[in-house]
Amino acid sequence: MTILLSLLFLLTVQQAAPTELGTISGKLRDSRGAPTPGLRVFALPAEAGFAVETLSSIAQTDVEGRYRLEVLPPGRYLIAAGLLDSPSYYPGVASRNQGQSLTVTAGQAIANLDFAIPYSGTSCNSEVYSAAGMSFDAERRLNFQRPSSRTRMSS
Repeated sequence: MTILLSLLFLLTVQQAAPTELGTISGKLRDSRGAPTPGLRVFALPAEAGFAVETLSSIAQTDVEGRYRLEVLPPGRYLIAAGLLDSPSYYPGVASRNQGQSLTVTAGQAIANLDFAIPYSGTSCNSEVYSAAGMSFDAERRLNFQRPSSRTRMSS
């Protein structure tokens, strides 16, 4: 009886074990090959019927265009970058229907998923914010205008 209860307990514990999550990482570039710093990259379920608002993971590219999407449950995903209402999809297409889906298995790390987004030749209007909550541009201006201890202030 004790052995039977122990076996039943082990089976219950194995079924209750948490699902291992996956990651996807890579570099994002524009069509000219330049890095795209500060751009949103996100994973969304590949199944039809899911809106862009149903994000499974989101990241922001660093200065070299690198991103890392984490805590992805096993499943099929589309990887997209840019604005939520008009993203580009992996492998660098504008339409969700043309995007290539990826299957993430438990504990899997998909690396080097690099792709390019179309280059429009215009500047981006979005701002990147520092930990202090200031846009980097505003913080740069503030630091540039901040007088040093050697500067004499007139009254």
